[in-house]
Amino acid sequence: MGETGFTGITGPTGPTGPTGPVGPIGATGLTGPTGPTGPRGLTGLTGPPGPMGPMGLTGPMGLTGPVGTGVTPAFGAMYKNTLQVVPFSVVDSILTFDIDGPAVDTVIDSANDTITINQTGIYELSLSIEFQTEGGEVGIGSIFLNNSRVDSSIIELATSVVVGTSITLIFNASKTIQLSLEANDVIDARVRCNSLNRTIEVFNSAFTINRIG
Repeated sequence: MGETGFTGITGPTGPTGPTGPVGPIGATGLTGPTGPTGPRGLTGLTGPPGPMGPMGLTGPMGLTGPVGTGVTPAFGAMYKNTLQVVPFSVVDSILTFDIDGPAVDTVIDSANDTITINQTGIYELSLSIEFQTEGGEVGIGSIFLNNSRVDSSIIELATSVVVGTSITLIFNASKTIQLSLEANDVIDARVRCNSLNRTIEVFNSAFTINRIG
C-alpha cells in the first residue's frame, strides 16, 4: 500500500437534516419580581342585612322636664243644718251657715258667711237650698259677688201643696255656674221672700266653690 495522499478540498455543506425530537423540559427558572398593583375593581353588590344584635344597656335618666301648666287647687265650702226663717222683704237675706267645709287657698268667714278668693281664675260655684213655704212661687236664692247679685245664679223658690190637705212639701232647689273671679273677691249666698205675709223656711243647704281654670 502506498502513502496516504493529501486531504482533498472540503465539499459544500449538505442539506439540513430533519428536526430531532423535543428534548426534556428544563428546570423552572427563578420567580420574577412582583408587578405593580392593578387598578381598584368595581364595588360589589350590598350583602343582605345581618341578624339584629343584642339590646344595649339602658341609658342614663334624662333631665327633669319643666313644670306643667295644671290648675292650682283652690276650693271652699259651707253647709247649713239649722232652720233659718226668711220673712218678706225687698232686701235679700244672707244665707247663714253653721258648718265650714274643707278649704284650700280660700278664706271662709263663719261670722259673715262669706268666702274670699285668694287666686284669680275660673271657678265652679254650686248653691243648693232645701226649703219649705206655702204653695206657689215665693222667692229666689242667688249668689252675690262683692255685694252684687250674679244674675246667672238665680234660683226660683216655689212649692206646691198636696191637694185636699194643708201639708206643704219640702223642696230642694240648686244651681251650678262657672264664674271668673279675681283675688280678694268676696262671695256669699242669699235668699229673698217676695210674697207679702209669707215666709221661707230654709233647712239643709250647701254652698261650694272649686277652681277649674
